[in-house]
Amino acid sequence: MAFSSNVGPAVESVNMWGNMPAIDLLNLLQKEGTLDDDMAIAFIASGDMRDVVRTVNELPLEYTGELTILINDRNHIVLSRNLALLLLLGTLEDKRRAADIAAHFWYSAFVPELYHTQLQLVMRKALEFIPHHTGDVTCTLTPTSRVEGCIGQVAASYLGLCSIISTAYDANDALNELSRARLVETSEDGLHRQYWPLESSHRLAYHEFRKYGLLLPFGAANAHFDHPNRLLFSLDGKWMQPDRVNPLNGWHIPSVIKTGKKHGALPMDIYGCLYFYVTDQLREFAERLTKLRITFKMFGMDASKLALELKSGRLETHGIPANFRFDRIDVSNLMDTHYLGVRPVIQSWGPLLKKTEHATLVGHFINWVLGHPKAVPGHHDIARIKKKCEEENLGPAVPPESSRNVHDAHLERSAIFFTSAYHVLYDSSGPFQEYLSNHNIHTALRKTGLKLKRHHDLVPHRLEGSFKVPSAVPSFRDARSWYQNVTTSDHTWSERYIELTWA
Repeated sequence: MAFSSNVGPAVESVNMWGNMPAIDLLNLLQKEGTLDDDMAIAFIASGDMRDVVRTVNELPLEYTGELTILINDRNHIVLSRNLALLLLLGTLEDKRRAADIAAHFWYSAFVPELYHTQLQLVMRKALEFIPHHTGDVTCTLTPTSRVEGCIGQVAASYLGLCSIISTAYDANDALNELSRARLVETSEDGLHRQYWPLESSHRLAYHEFRKYGLLLPFGAANAHFDHPNRLLFSLDGKWMQPDRVNPLNGWHIPSVIKTGKKHGALPMDIYGCLYFYVTDQLREFAERLTKLRITFKMFGMDASKLALELKSGRLETHGIPANFRFDRIDVSNLMDTHYLGVRPVIQSWGPLLKKTEHATLVGHFINWVLGHPKAVPGHHDIARIKKKCEEENLGPAVPPESSRNVHDAHLERSAIFFTSAYHVLYDSSGPFQEYLSNHNIHTALRKTGLKLKRHHDLVPHRLEGSFKVPSAVPSFRDARSWYQNVTTSDHTWSERYIELTWA
């Protein structure tokens, strides 16, 4: 089989790991309360697979309906990776082994040679049913699950080349490239600022992962991880992600640490905890693919074009007629002004919601603070927040009878802590509503017949915030909880979610 080598230039800034914690997009029992209705959900700018995994894993095993999951991403590399992971998890019989293989192809820079061979076998078999000149997909995962759609010619060729090219670069080349991208050309000051608030064990863990890129418990045997992960390095051996990406940002870190403890990993070994958490999630997901009726519809289009294709009926050949509608639509951060914007997304995708009381469109905003001066706290807010932290002992405490050096170090650490705290404990709900108004959300809602939910059902209004009260700030039970949620992540804590439903 011949594959086109015209898959575009090597890209070194593709985000292949999510930067917001995974969510359950259905929350089925709390919403519909039914276990036999067919459901359809859409991830129109899917990024990685974490939200799909969490949503499927939270479904009751008693669910008897058929679940249709649309997975779209216009980036052919992201889309190819997602298909590869689905095929590994669905087609390999040993689900424990499948979860381990998928976890490493998701997050590890290097994999065992045996795992690379396994990926080649799976992909070559699948590509027999994916015409590379069209990119149409029709693959059976399990007796109850399948993949359909069109990933496009570029993505199909990219997968084909990944599965056959093994000599363009070796492990030493890849390790040198990883060092260049993650250490040599990274701001040393930026690294110090990231590491400084962390506990010493976590500084070591973060640096080891940045240096070697292996998602393993600390001290685990790794000599056999000697093959570059062809799903994280480009065809010509370039590391394809920004230097600051961190897989921890895509999951709820307290849950990660809790799962790690069940497997005997200490909280200090935070990437070991993540390994156990991710493999548990993937194993559960793989097993559910054999028990639940799930059809994945995969596409590689611009989100606006995809909406037009759906409405026109041109996707009927892929089993999606023009009258097809979704129970949930996740638009990711496409409503940010950096991407499509509020009004275009709502007007394109709002009409594709089912006309039911529970149908919901979910989106989040990361960069909105850059366009609104009130999005960050003022001097009065800063004084109040600092006082609150001191009263509740949330900040780092000075050890008793500390030396001058330790005391000075504490002051520096406290300064970094309070810089984060100002954003975490600032009520940004008012400025956020102004931001939405300034970007014509009310016009878009009027035209589509949708409304903003004040009480959310799927995600809090902001990270660790309230489902019901938009103005509620994140709440942490103690300093340890603060550290696990805030300090170990790269979230700005200004991110906000919205949910839309029919008026």
